[in-house]
Amino acid sequence: MRSIINNFLQLQAQNVESAVLLGLAGIYVLLLLTTVSSVVSRPRGFFFKLAWSLLIVTLPFAGMALYACLCIWQADRSFLSQLGMTGQHRKDRKNKFVTLPESPTTNI
Repeated sequence: MRSIINNFLQLQAQNVESAVLLGLAGIYVLLLLTTVSSVVSRPRGFFFKLAWSLLIVTLPFAGMALYACLCIWQADRSFLSQLGMTGQHRKDRKNKFVTLPESPTTNI
């Protein structure tokens, strides 16, 4: 009983089938491909895409986690700016008296 508990706590599986490992490898490859395709589809520069892709391929778990955090941060920032809760809105509120451009007049 002690060896079963030790194997469970140390994550040492005793009877792993090759089909299970193949399925896990397939899921892992799909996660990598999805993350890299998300990076490539962003409207950013070549070096941004290259750096994130290399990070995701060389350090997959850390790269995917950091990229997910970046995406969530950018999505929240975009959402908050639509609600007017970013620093830009505060700057605009500070400058209340903004002059609007004059419309052109035509002489008839």
